[in-house]
Amino acid sequence: MTMERVRDFETRHAVSLPLDYSGFLALHVDPFAIHGRIRVAKTELRKLFSVFSPSYTDGLDARFEMYRSRIPPGFVPIGVDSFSNLFCLGAVGTDYESKIYFWDHELEADDDETPTLENMTFIANSFTEFLAVVERE
Repeated sequence: MTMERVRDFETRHAVSLPLDYSGFLALHVDPFAIHGRIRVAKTELRKLFSVFSPSYTDGLDARFEMYRSRIPPGFVPIGVDSFSNLFCLGAVGTDYESKIYFWDHELEADDDETPTLENMTFIANSFTEFLAVVERE
């Protein structure tokens, strides 16, 4: 049932998630399960979004829809810091496959511009590596 929800998300949004991330989603219901400081981006991970939460603030579906036109194509917002900046994952089959980036909303593209990587900072080569750089509280 849990991996089924992950596959449903992928189907609804026509996106393929890396295996380490999809496996994590299937096992972790609580969006606050992993949080902590990330020195590379000089911020903290407040929470990861969940496929189990229908809420606007915690739900992966809601956040994907909200940000899909604001972040570069091929990225999925997977988490947030305390200032509404995002942690984004490169979808399978993209140039940024499996990579994690920090997206700064203060520097995002204007409404009439296509989003680019200009306001994004590379964090990790994979979701697994990302979890390793989070200094747990």
